[in-house]
Amino acid sequence: MLLDLHIHTTASDGTDTPEELLKKIQKAGIGIFSITDHDTYQACEVMGELLQKTAERQKTAALGLLPVFISGIELSCRDDLGKYHILGYHFDPDHPSMKEIVAKSHRFRMEKVEGRLRFLKETYGFTFSEEDLEELMANPNPGKPHIGNLMVKKGYAPDRTTAIREFINHTPEKKLYIRPEEGIHAIREAGGIPVLAHGYFGDGGQQLDIHEVAARTDRLAAEGLLGLECWYSG
Repeated sequence: MLLDLHIHTTASDGTDTPEELLKKIQKAGIGIFSITDHDTYQACEVMGELLQKTAERQKTAALGLLPVFISGIELSCRDDLGKYHILGYHFDPDHPSMKEIVAKSHRFRMEKVEGRLRFLKETYGFTFSEEDLEELMANPNPGKPHIGNLMVKKGYAPDRTTAIREFINHTPEKKLYIRPEEGIHAIREAGGIPVLAHGYFGDGGQQLDIHEVAARTDRLAAEGLLGLECWYSG
């Protein structure tokens, strides 16, 4: 059986809506999957409803079984020793701990987006229309990829990767992150399973050695970490 437990949608930095994703999942023959958008589980709620409706139709049409779906999230975390992405699986989305940690993370994310936009305007003279900014801020989870897309649209960069690497990443960092132990505790309190994402790559863009990965694992295991992502596209 094929599994994919690290998938993003348009709710964060992915390219597919839940509806588009489900079609691709079925076409690829994946039997178990999870949506782990950055700092939001909005798409998980949509996918749950979509699967329920699809199951009802398929039952009537006597079609094949649907893939198994596991709710997930990827929390962006940081402490004095580095950046981490903590995956959470099979938690209660209505638990106060999860609602609180997601709301806090979203608040930090919005403040960072506003800071990046100010930096791009003051440093490079990059401006965007009110309509574009309203659309950006209306996104459930805006971040670097969304700003990068706007820059490409305006002709400020040839592609999103260049926009992020050459411009957005130069924004002075505000230390607005939840700590990894906060994310782990919230996921555990909500009955979920916290997992360290792409260990060798840190926050996704780093290159760590085995000693740092081992040290991170030991440190976070003491806080309740229950798993490691050991197969990653990188």
